[in-house]
Amino acid sequence: MLRTRSALALLALTLTVGCDDGDPAPAQQGADGAVTADAGADQAVADQGAGDMALADMAPADMAPDMAPPDMDPPAPGEPGPFAVGFHVETIEYAAPELEAPRPLDLHWWYPTAASEGERVRYGNLLLRPEVFGGAPPLADLADAPVLVFSHGNGGFGEQSYFFTEFLASHGWVV
Repeated sequence: MLRTRSALALLALTLTVGCDDGDPAPAQQGADGAVTADAGADQAVADQGAGDMALADMAPADMAPDMAPPDMDPPAPGEPGPFAVGFHVETIEYAAPELEAPRPLDLHWWYPTAASEGERVRYGNLLLRPEVFGGAPPLADLADAPVLVFSHGNGGFGEQSYFFTEFLASHGWVV
């Protein structure tokens, strides 16, 4: 019962807020039978927006320093980054209480490197990647490098999205 009264009170309040006490613009019928209303209110809205149009014409130099867009030259989408890509597979043991014995898990690492040679990398014993260097040393300073933990999902394999992981590593990510 209280819920119904609250809903009705809210509805009544909403309807009264939406009411306009102003005089409606008189409608006029033209010679062709078309009905038009006074457009004075529309002109007031247009005049108010004229000030906003000046913002669209502003150049970054006209803006306050904290409003100016950053000076950036982003790479083209899909273009590899400035780093070579290193690759490493590490096997760890996963010991869960419900397992009889620890289970081996392979971790695949892609990372930026300055190396120009390394072991040949073949994903899944199928796809040879001559531009990726296996066992290459990572860049000296990766402490501030962004890290992405990628999971291939159920039924997949670690190298299935090599194009994505290699791309990120070439831009300085550790995947």
